[in-house]
Amino acid sequence: MRHALSRAATGFEEADFLHREVRSRLLDRFDFLRIRPGRILDLGAGTGAAVQSLGERFPAAAVLALDLVPEMLRANPRALSGESTSAVCGDAQCLPLGPACVDLVFSNLMLHWARDVNQVLAEVRRVLRPEGLFIFATLGAGTLSELHQAWQKADRFSHVLDFMTMRDLGDALVRAGLAEPVLDSEIITVTYRSVSALAQDLRGTGANNHTVHRNPGLTSRDRWQRMLAAYEQQRDEQGLLPASVNVVYGHAWGQSGAPTAKKPAGEFEIPVDQLRKIRMDNP
Repeated sequence: MRHALSRAATGFEEADFLHREVRSRLLDRFDFLRIRPGRILDLGAGTGAAVQSLGERFPAAAVLALDLVPEMLRANPRALSGESTSAVCGDAQCLPLGPACVDLVFSNLMLHWARDVNQVLAEVRRVLRPEGLFIFATLGAGTLSELHQAWQKADRFSHVLDFMTMRDLGDALVRAGLAEPVLDSEIITVTYRSVSALAQDLRGTGANNHTVHRNPGLTSRDRWQRMLAAYEQQRDEQGLLPASVNVVYGHAWGQSGAPTAKKPAGEFEIPVDQLRKIRMDNP
């Protein structure tokens, strides 16, 4: 995974339209949260695209951009050049930070890449101050379901990540000791004229096949053609191929919970009344 993201770093900002869209929606959620952070951790910062927006929303805060891949952090020096901005290469499962040292952890489309989500959330809980906030977006179960179904008709190998359900993610937040977690999700459907265009976007963001049960060898032409034929059957009324993305948004607090509200320990909410379906057309 690190190798794939390293290769994608230089062109990542051109290919990350989904990251940009989800990042914008995630940042909008601060309009409904009362927080004045002094120190912010952008967890899985990539090329630092969120750093400027975080700095504009919280001008008094210092922002630490952390990513596993050094090439990502070097790809856009201007984004990480602010006086109150620092960049650190580190693993989310073993953060190079002391306990209770940040007021806000922001994470956009990183959690689903973690080898051990429970360990990442435990680290988030460790570095958050007692009334700090963890806010995130990640990909959930059902993402790229069309691609998964097409490959199932072609071979027995795994080609799409096994994304977590919203319930499992909520349980993981509680196990980590994070307080008052709230989650919701929406389906974003991106459409393509060809499977090759979809594959190009996936490669452009480093989203290669990193699954444990992937094909250890090369995919034969026959299997590829079977997959293409299966995917072709899913074209919509406009003749475009859909690629569904289930985006799960969430936030939770440090061990003391939200500054203005208290709830019984272990309680969490998953509101479903805001579920939406979004369509994005891509050439």
